[in-house]
Amino acid sequence: MTLGWKTFTASSMKKISDYKNLFECERMARGSSRTVFSLVHHPDLVMKVCEAGDWSNVREWEIWDRMRWCAFVADWLAPCEAISDDGTILIQARTRPIMNADSYPLRVPSWATDLKYSNMGMLKGKPVFHDYASNLMLEVGATRRMKKAKWENRA
Repeated sequence: MTLGWKTFTASSMKKISDYKNLFECERMARGSSRTVFSLVHHPDLVMKVCEAGDWSNVREWEIWDRMRWCAFVADWLAPCEAISDDGTILIQARTRPIMNADSYPLRVPSWATDLKYSNMGMLKGKPVFHDYASNLMLEVGATRRMKKAKWENRA
C-alpha cells in the first residue's frame, strides 16, 4: 500500500492532541511508552505515538524495513507503513484481537520476546506480533529456529 505520507515531519508537534489534528483518530490502547490510535479514514492501519526519549517506533521500523523480504521473519510481524522523520509516529497494519487463548501459537521464533497476549493479533487469518520492538534478533539473528511459547497473561 502506498500512502501519500510515507514520511513526514512531526518534530514541531509536541502534544498528542497536535497529532490528532493531523489524522482523525481514536485512542485504542496505551502501553508503557506508546499510545496507539485507530485511524478513522484508514481502518486497516494504526498510529503509534512514542513518548519523548523512547525509540520503540524506530526499532520496529528498522526491523520491518530490514526483514520484510525475509518471509520466515516477516510472516510473524505486522507490517509498518510509514514513520515520521523523528520516529515519534509509526503507522502500522492494524491487527484484530485473538479471541481465544488457545489460538496463540505454541511455538514462536527464538528471537521473539515479551510474549504477552496483548502484543499479538490476527492479520489475514494468521497470528502476528504488532509489538516487536523488544526482541533478540541482534543476539540470535533472524533465524528459523523456534522455541516453546510461554505466554504471559498481562497487559
